[in-house]
Amino acid sequence: MTGVVRQAVMTFVALTLCVLVGIGGLIFAELVPDIWVVEALERAEGRGEITAEERPLDNAGIQIDEASECTTLSVGLGEIEGQSIFTTTALAPNLGPCWRLLGNLNPYDGATAAENRDTYLRYWHGSAPIVRPVLATVGLSGLRVVGMLAIAIAGAAVFGVVRRSSGTEPMLIRSVIDGSPAKMRGRSQSG
Repeated sequence: MTGVVRQAVMTFVALTLCVLVGIGGLIFAELVPDIWVVEALERAEGRGEITAEERPLDNAGIQIDEASECTTLSVGLGEIEGQSIFTTTALAPNLGPCWRLLGNLNPYDGATAAENRDTYLRYWHGSAPIVRPVLATVGLSGLRVVGMLAIAIAGAAVFGVVRRSSGTEPMLIRSVIDGSPAKMRGRSQSG
């Protein structure tokens, strides 16, 4: 095989494996019992962590968008009785915005929820392999902490990659370490 053909075959195999891993993750997410997710959402609603209001203000007075969060949290809820796990995974049922999600939680009735569901695959449904198990085990606050930790770890990884590739800290970080942007400017003018 020539180098180009070999590279094309390897790329195709790698992309196919990525798709299979993604589908496997979504199937894994569907294996988390719905009742565990519902109970975690009911606890979060009882503590005021999530409300039926679409864009409430947080404690700092900043408007937050809970509609997309509720859609993400409800992925996998509202499936039609008797559907296979593969059909449920492909349709990615969810209860949508907060008012609809919370209106179908107590008491949770799969048939009622199924009447109020959306069934289409959206990009945020790819988070289900993490969201459903974490939500079911540590609740909504724990899920939010895990999300923030993931962002911090990703930021540290980006910092590390930039530092290794350039041999120095990014300019913004260096100016913070030195104590002032003026020192950074003085360094660039003299050096």
